[in-house]
Amino acid sequence: MADKPGLDAAYALHSPDDSRRLYADWAETYDTEFAKATGFQVPTEVARVFRESGGEGPVLDIGAGTGAVGEALARQKFDIFARHITDLQLHEVANYTANADPAHAGDRSLIAAFRKL
Repeated sequence: MADKPGLDAAYALHSPDDSRRLYADWAETYDTEFAKATGFQVPTEVARVFRESGGEGPVLDIGAGTGAVGEALARQKFDIFARHITDLQLHEVANYTANADPAHAGDRSLIAAFRKL
């Protein structure tokens, strides 16, 4: 894995541990150094298509990262439940939803509970 977080490092991942390390290191700067700096529009477009196609909440955001997609959905008044492989990124997600508990990073039990909704 590359030393500095970025696309090169993401493409060089070989294991779940590599992923945890990369996204833990990238959590604080991902939104500013990658998403905003590159004009990354995927989260906004995902939220738009979800709403326009009749999508309903609550939404389970698996692999939430720093929460860009969830944040775009939350702006459209969807309830978001976020989970990610690292708790550091879930701390970033907690800025827009109360349903991103870092204590449950990588916890699959929410998926079973969500299916019952």
